Amino acid sequence: DELSDPRHRGLMLCGIYTSISIGILAISGFGAFFKWRIASGIATILAFIAFIMFLFMYESPIWLIKNNKLKQAEKVLKSLWGPGKEQQ
Repeated sequence: DELSDPRHRGLMLCGIYTSISIGILAISGFGAFFKWRIASGIATILAFIAFIMFLFMYESPIWLIKNNKLKQAEKVLKSLWGPGKEQQ
């Protein structure tokens, strides 16, 4: 949220709660159609995939700046915003 465009912040914040609700619905649906061991296995696999994805995410530029890693923060901001938007 700290780096999102102000026009999209509301949508992004609502998206968090919508994603949580969809996740709960999906796991409940798995429990309704599969045996509990299969449903819990699917949930475990999805959580593991999410964990692996988080390993490759960038650190927050604000955290990097607070920890005196300015070059790395600049690199992350350029990759997030794209070239030519250094002023933002």
